[in-house]
Amino acid sequence: MRASANNRHSPRQETFAFVVIPRCALTQWLLAFLLAGADSAPAAESRVTAQLRVPPAETYVIGDTVPLYWRFENQSDEPLAFMWEGCCRLNGRLTVTATGKDVRPVPPGQAIAHMFAKAERLDPGKPRDFDTRLSDWVTLRDTGEYELRGRYTGVLPTQKPMVARGLKLWRDAAETPPIKVSLLSVTDYLREREQRATQRGLQLQIAGAAKVPPLAPNPLRLTLASTGPAAQKLRWPGSVELWILDPEGQRVAGIPTDIEGAYEEITLEPGARLAREVSFSSALLEGLPFGRYQAFVDLHAGGDGAPRVPSNPVAFDWRLDGADVAQLLTAAAKGPQVGARNRALKLLRLQLGELDSALASVRRETLAEPAAALARELELAACLKPLAEKPGRVDWPLRVDAAGNWRFAEPRLAACATKFALDGSTGLGALLAVRRHLGVEVGLQLKPAPDATAGAVMKAAGQLPLAELAAPPFARASADTNVTGLVQFRSAPGPANLVLRLRRASGGVRCEFARRLPDPDKPQMPAAFRPEEIGAQQFQPLAGAEALEQLLQDGRMPSPQVLLLAADDVAWRDVLAVIEPVLKRGLAVDLAAWREQL
Repeated sequence: MRASANNRHSPRQETFAFVVIPRCALTQWLLAFLLAGADSAPAAESRVTAQLRVPPAETYVIGDTVPLYWRFENQSDEPLAFMWEGCCRLNGRLTVTATGKDVRPVPPGQAIAHMFAKAERLDPGKPRDFDTRLSDWVTLRDTGEYELRGRYTGVLPTQKPMVARGLKLWRDAAETPPIKVSLLSVTDYLREREQRATQRGLQLQIAGAAKVPPLAPNPLRLTLASTGPAAQKLRWPGSVELWILDPEGQRVAGIPTDIEGAYEEITLEPGARLAREVSFSSALLEGLPFGRYQAFVDLHAGGDGAPRVPSNPVAFDWRLDGADVAQLLTAAAKGPQVGARNRALKLLRLQLGELDSALASVRRETLAEPAAALARELELAACLKPLAEKPGRVDWPLRVDAAGNWRFAEPRLAACATKFALDGSTGLGALLAVRRHLGVEVGLQLKPAPDATAGAVMKAAGQLPLAELAAPPFARASADTNVTGLVQFRSAPGPANLVLRLRRASGGVRCEFARRLPDPDKPQMPAAFRPEEIGAQQFQPLAGAEALEQLLQDGRMPSPQVLLLAADDVAWRDVLAVIEPVLKRGLAVDLAAWREQL
């Protein structure tokens, strides 16, 4: 969020910033000095008043960008600083009531706009406005008159703004008087179409195709008819907007409403008619669920006695059938086109979750080989889409039995592998190969059976296509959420300053350790074993998890990097029991089987 324009460039306004991590001793001293000045200043009394304001409008329809201004006025005799965090709804709260019932607010939390949160200054007797949108605070769906009440806390206990030395902080809260705002639902607004058109003396009618073509403009023909006794004046295209409604009749958020076209000053004499083309691209709909949508053109209000007027809504289908998909596959297989972009492939990927039946209906023999190969990949990716609804990192679980064989633990993953006849490491590689269509990076989590051994788990890890993974395969210690560490399976161990060796012995498991401590004369130099050095080290006995806990707590090794060497016949439960102190610290342990060095 941002301050309103009449305050944003005030010459007396001071700049504030969040606390940053110091990089040197001098910076640290200066930062402590400034913060000490701010914190040492006594907290000001709550001498700030707050008000809410919604600018008047002829009609507000749910889906409009309804401005909601917060006005703060410092009534004390000295300037105060506070944190403007309206974008995240942390400092501010808005209570919305309709017919005596509270309306569910948008839940507080971090938002992309959080980067604009900053400290602000309130000078005595000078009101400041900060603009937000009503939709930032509450989601409304029904026609009604709503009462808004606000409460804003200047500085939360967790916030430490850096301010000029001696400037007091507004730490208390201010409550706003109630205001009321009336809104129409889109459905009720469209019901008033004839009444509004008669009052305005201007009728809007649109017509268009029943289906939006992919990667092409969708033309709508708009006819404006002057039906009143006076001439009608409007600016084209600035006086109109295009609204798109979802299958539930709500305006689709985030879609631009501006209509493109050359600027004109239009005058319609009584009885005159004017036709214009209004087109929108399917790019506005990409990523939206398939379904039956609607569009209408909205004419802005023209002043007293000239209300805003909607056109008739026209319904259209947004979906891709088999013929559309076949054309897109052919275009996508040709590679990037204008501007190094492959729009066809992007569209197929965005709608992947809904293309199962359309991809299956495409006759592969009618496609060239590149397009047919892409169709197979996308069909497999569509099967996996429920496992990766959003781009990013996903972890697929694998069960490991006592013999060292693995299988998919996720039923959907197993069903896709069966459907496409994908078995073993080769099949897993094929599943991983389509991750680029899903926009994800894949990790594999091993879940060993209770009677599995370290050798069985390492055998299963050795069968996995490590080069295709976002990170080494891993196993969690247990279902205990307090144990956050991981056991990682690498083809070659990384650097380590603590090496543990486990082998079976009479009466249980024998544990030994070797560690490399930092050089006291060169504490900044990393201390770690090279792989070829490990076999020559003198290992010392370690009496189980309690002894390892004491070893980690002696303070001589501030940053443990642990390598675990385990014999094949050590039970997996024994491996986890010994290294539990490391795992509880949230560390990752590399596991390897170096039999020649045991």
